[in-house]
Amino acid sequence: MPMETILITGSGSGLGKLTALTLAKLGKKVIATTETQFQADLLKADAEALEIPLVVEKIDITDPADRKKAWEWDIDILVNNAAVKEGGALVDIPEENFRNQYEVNVFGTFLLTQGFSQKMINKGYGRIIFISSISGLMVNPFSGPYLSSKFAIEAIAKAFQQELQEF
Repeated sequence: MPMETILITGSGSGLGKLTALTLAKLGKKVIATTETQFQADLLKADAEALEIPLVVEKIDITDPADRKKAWEWDIDILVNNAAVKEGGALVDIPEENFRNQYEVNVFGTFLLTQGFSQKMINKGYGRIIFISSISGLMVNPFSGPYLSSKFAIEAIAKAFQQELQEF
């Protein structure tokens, strides 16, 4: 069986970056995506310094053209890790900031997954992993935008799981 290709979104920092570098170091074929070219350049430099073979691409999951570019790749595993965290009191948060939280954490993730799930159904194979947060299961003050977006992605992930189970 050929080596599986793993696409990891949000690989510019944190858990996504560590996961991409670790899996590639273990010999897995990884496409690590970052929101900006600056992040992509830094990740490429880190991988080269560590002598880890890693494909790095600039993909903003909120950009329809970037999603279309990603859908051209033949992947076996999608790891949805991209997210932003906007804090603050709900009564004070600007609409633009709140909407951006949902564009990245919910709509971008959902739309990217929708496209890849259709491809995986057609080829008869694939796995989709959603990286969420304990924040998707609890509520506390001054984190409403992030918490609500994680509640939403938890529901979307569970619905995808049930709907795609037969495949």
